[in-house]
Amino acid sequence: MIAIMKIRIEVTADDGTIFQGDAMLTRVAKARKTSISVEPTKTKVNCPEAIKRLWQGGQFKSPLSFAAIKAELTQEGFNFPNNTLMMALASANYLTKRGSKGSYQWSQRHPYNG
Repeated sequence: MIAIMKIRIEVTADDGTIFQGDAMLTRVAKARKTSISVEPTKTKVNCPEAIKRLWQGGQFKSPLSFAAIKAELTQEGFNFPNNTLMMALASANYLTKRGSKGSYQWSQRHPYNG
């Protein structure tokens, strides 16, 4: 079965002239539904990047203990092993470590200028 659509068109031009016409349209193909699924992209954040995010957010303006840093990262959803966190803190050249073994505190050497 062929689907036919009859249409009547009337158009008025800028100068007032009226144009009329009839047309018969036939279906060529069924319309396809287009669906686009957008999935959120998950980016893997390593420990040094997570610490940098804390610094960029101003968390190191005042000195933080290891436990406080770990708590901040946990609150952000990161759970890094202690040794990984300690190595990342040691390699962060924008932080300075003060104190003695077992009671170190880290603070920023300079503020983040994003």
